[in-house]
Amino acid sequence: MCDIEEMYLRVGINPIDRSYHRFLWNSSAPIRYEFKTLVFEVNASPFLAQYVSRHNAELHKEEYPRAAETVFSSTYMDDSMDSVSTVEEGIELYYQLSELWAKANMYARKWLSNSADVLEKIPTEHRASKVELDKNDLPTVKTLGVTWLANEDCFIFNVQESDNNTTLTKRTILRKIATIFDPHGFVAPYIVRAKILMQELWLAGLDWDEIVPNEMNETFLRWLSELKELKQIKIPRCIRHESYVQPKRVTLHAFGDASEKAYGSVVYARCEDSDNNISVRLVAAKSRVAPVKTISIPRLELLAAVLCLKLTLSICAALNICINNCTFWTDSMNVLHWIRNRSTIFKPFVANRIGEIQYHSNPIQWRHVQGKQNPADILSRGCSISYLETNELWWNAPEFLKKNECEWPKSKVEFSHENSEIKKSKQMQFEVQTMHTQSADVQTCIEEWRLDPKRYSSWTKLVRVYAWVMHFVENCKRTKTARIEGQLGANEIYDAEVKLIIKAQRSHYKEEFTCLSKQKELPKDSKLIKLNPKIDDEGVIRSDRWTLKIC
Repeated sequence: MCDIEEMYLRVGINPIDRSYHRFLWNSSAPIRYEFKTLVFEVNASPFLAQYVSRHNAELHKEEYPRAAETVFSSTYMDDSMDSVSTVEEGIELYYQLSELWAKANMYARKWLSNSADVLEKIPTEHRASKVELDKNDLPTVKTLGVTWLANEDCFIFNVQESDNNTTLTKRTILRKIATIFDPHGFVAPYIVRAKILMQELWLAGLDWDEIVPNEMNETFLRWLSELKELKQIKIPRCIRHESYVQPKRVTLHAFGDASEKAYGSVVYARCEDSDNNISVRLVAAKSRVAPVKTISIPRLELLAAVLCLKLTLSICAALNICINNCTFWTDSMNVLHWIRNRSTIFKPFVANRIGEIQYHSNPIQWRHVQGKQNPADILSRGCSISYLETNELWWNAPEFLKKNECEWPKSKVEFSHENSEIKKSKQMQFEVQTMHTQSADVQTCIEEWRLDPKRYSSWTKLVRVYAWVMHFVENCKRTKTARIEGQLGANEIYDAEVKLIIKAQRSHYKEEFTCLSKQKELPKDSKLIKLNPKIDDEGVIRSDRWTLKIC
């Protein structure tokens, strides 16, 4: 990490604009001056400084490619923070960044790294203060408000202990809560307790400076007494294991859960190296209090699922990970049932959120996890610092994530006839019954095949044509107002692929399918017997020998 020295003063103001940056000096005999460089308190200054730094990187990106990438993706205002895998890359990044900033007459200072070998290449006067390599002592610094302990390469919380004798009002409570800056949500299960208390204060109708009632006073003082224990928590900065030089595959796993008072999501990174070693690290978490208006637990679980998706999308953008390499976990069968059906059959609250989930993700990415294995359960209910500090489930995720995918929890999502979220119209009731019938029939037979696969030049074309046919058939069953408009959805393409695969399997492996559906042994001369085939929840015959990977 480094900091640009006097960044604003390195950016000039266009001469025709300097008249708008005038000021008077000396009250007795005022002299008029004009600023030639950017100044603080001018609304446009942050944008102009950022624009100049990015434009400079764009001009010299071919000469300094690694430094330019850091400016584009890992620089905020005058702070640059990036991570590399080796000492050699770190030294090269230092040289490139120094030369790149110099092209714009800017100079990087306050350099700091968790590697002493990198710091040795940096002049002493350009390093961060209090760096003493002889004593192997690196300072603890704040970066964008987050405290980084460079010696141990971890994040810590440096919170000042407050005076418990202060009269508690809504204003003072909010001020004390705001002293904890935790943008990644590392201690969100602890902070959510304070959020719940603040909601209760609002519901009680207390004024900002009105003294808090005794019961709420005691609750907050208990929460406040744990604040000093935050110093004991250390979170590794690197989301992969230190022994993995270059992970072979990185996937994200998001868990969501809800309770009557709050809901939240927590995301983990699962890294696998070339030797099939697996490590799981906490990346980020987010919590929200339940709405004041009472809503059902299934709907709260759905809100948690949407939060799962949004948090994962933001992490994917930051880490440059494809959303297809993400898996979402929930302990709510209702949510899984909603996601695996058309959003149009449900009431607006559910339909809108299911539509958003299906737009950004594939239903096959959503899986069920038991409540006791769901780390988001801690987030939705809150806990003390002492409990959180030693909780392996929160920091390291469920144990099954450290195993192969074939050993992960499996559960069958069954369609429910009685669902309070389904629209109460005859058309929708007919549609739900039709979908249920099709879902049951797909396990035993497929409708008569009308499209000859030999007529199509590619699998993609066949799938899309079949998806459009199904799209047309579905719209024929609906009223004009309930018809699906626009392009094919991800769920429609996925349904078409599944039905095509099932049709082909039933056609070529009739005997094997009959045996598997009746849980009987396969014939000894079967071509599939070495693959240990199984019928999954959707009726597809899959091999149980290898892990299914989402590409």
